[in-house]
Amino acid sequence: MAIRHNRVLQDIVIGLRWFKAWLRKGFRYSKSEAWKPEDHELLPLFDVDLADALIAVFHDVKSTVDVGCGTGYYAGRFAAMGVDRAVGIEPNPVTGTYLGGAEAITADVTQEGDLGLGTFDLSMSLEVVEHIPRDRHDAFFDFLCGSATRYVVFAGGYPGQAGVGHIACRPEAEWEAELNQRGWVRHPHLTNFLRKTAFYWWSRRNTMVFVPAEQPAEA
Repeated sequence: MAIRHNRVLQDIVIGLRWFKAWLRKGFRYSKSEAWKPEDHELLPLFDVDLADALIAVFHDVKSTVDVGCGTGYYAGRFAAMGVDRAVGIEPNPVTGTYLGGAEAITADVTQEGDLGLGTFDLSMSLEVVEHIPRDRHDAFFDFLCGSATRYVVFAGGYPGQAGVGHIACRPEAEWEAELNQRGWVRHPHLTNFLRKTAFYWWSRRNTMVFVPAEQPAEA
């Protein structure tokens, strides 16, 4: 059985990847340390299974933005799919080959506000906002929700979730409320599909899909 589809072996694979990264970094990670470009390259924790599912579900979108894109992998996958525009935004310059044909923008959306990018069919942010101080969450969600027209895909860390730089984890209900307050409601069917398809346990627990409140959630 392929390892990527064997839920029993997944945590072993993830643990080995972390251990390898810690060895190469000299055990210098700390809970409060922010991710740097070299960390994304050393430990690229993008979820290939989740990316496959995103491409399958949102095959008809024409534009997408990934806020806090890390290596740029997800934006690169949408660019390879042939969308008109795929953008990855990251506070540090995006390096490496994962970005592919997507556009990389170096910016902190919580500090710079409107970047003049317009709107996108799909706006996404996966396991990013828990790394951002709590007093900047409003600006983050204003940008994430304001940049989307059809879908928002979001995942945020829950209290006690293991990881590096998790300084502002919040319960799922609070994350969802941030989207609800900005006119977006959870799409149960698409949320469940992405969670069941994802590889990493945090993707299976945290990923949510939102649509505009005026759109039927099961449409």
